[in-house]
Amino acid sequence: TMPREKVKVLEDKLTRKIRNSAGDLKLLEALFVENLNLFHTNHHLLVNTKVQIILEFGKLMEAQAQVGKSWSLKQVKRKVDLCCQVLDVMNRIEPGLSDIKSLVMYEMSAPKLMLLQYNLGTGKQELMEVKQEMENLIVTIKNVCNNHEVFEEGKDEKIITTAKALLKDAKDFYNEAVLSRTA
Repeated sequence: TMPREKVKVLEDKLTRKIRNSAGDLKLLEALFVENLNLFHTNHHLLVNTKVQIILEFGKLMEAQAQVGKSWSLKQVKRKVDLCCQVLDVMNRIEPGLSDIKSLVMYEMSAPKLMLLQYNLGTGKQELMEVKQEMENLIVTIKNVCNNHEVFEEGKDEKIITTAKALLKDAKDFYNEAVLSRTA
């Protein structure tokens, strides 16, 4: 085992590197991979790094959408995977809704919907599996809406507007593409 003082030094060093890498997706990804051999993937600093990567993916994807450029499947899968990893940890250490969980759920929603649409369209997932995941996604988006309406009232209207539009899109896809095939 490593002495507590050495762990503290390593954590402080990683904290500085995370702060200095803010805004740089490639640097954050490299920092994450570089520290996997020092810290467990669920160590709070690596979870923090995952959240920073998720937020950077969000900025990148928003910029791509604004200029009419499609998200790559690789980007979508990576973002959804990171969101699922963070939510898994957060659900264990902090049950219920929180600001950070709500933000990660929001960041996951559009890419997850796109991924499910792609998987159903290409046959990469069974219909019943997509149905179950869509039901979970709709609940997730409702939670994001509820959390922002109750706890974040007036803070970021763009998130609630986007989440409500996404909820409508998710319900439409669920009804038209999923339920119509199960009937």
